[in-house]
Amino acid sequence: MLINAIFMDRKKIIAITVLVVVLIAAVGGGLWWYGGQSGGSKPAANIGNTNSNQQGDAADGTVTPVAPVTVTAETSATRLARLFTERFGTFSTDEGFAGIVELAPLLTDSFSSWATGTYLPQLRTTYKDGFASEITRVLSAHLVQEGDNKATVRLSIQRTIVVGSDAAKVENATVRVDLVRQGDNWLVDGFFDETK
Repeated sequence: MLINAIFMDRKKIIAITVLVVVLIAAVGGGLWWYGGQSGGSKPAANIGNTNSNQQGDAADGTVTPVAPVTVTAETSATRLARLFTERFGTFSTDEGFAGIVELAPLLTDSFSSWATGTYLPQLRTTYKDGFASEITRVLSAHLVQEGDNKATVRLSIQRTIVVGSDAAKVENATVRVDLVRQGDNWLVDGFFDETK
């Protein structure tokens, strides 16, 4: 009996020892993993100057700012023409042609009147039965004429048109956007499809 009691005590001691070692290993492993995830108290590596917009020597900590980019009238006019063309040529009957209406601040009064008084009613009449959508993507844009207060931009575009459940139809076109400067801003004064 005494031998059985000693043997049982050894089994219990070994089992308890193994359990304690496993628990310590689990806690230690968890702390090690958590410390690696949160960054712990590790010092940050010195990777030098990674800001490509600044010049200078990262080793001595000096940074010399780069001159700001100047936006020319050409760049400004071309950007507006691209933005306008993609927004004006992208619509859906599901959204009630809202994207076109939202362009009003970018339009001259006369062009805004034409867009809301003539163009939108034509679209609503053309697509009154069921779903229709058009997505326009500008492929290229070139400033072809610029004066003091006027500019003309010619754009190559790609339209994807879906009507009802028909397959999408893709067509390429060339359009012209006429712009006028009012104060410091360019406004759209005309949009012409030169392909038709």
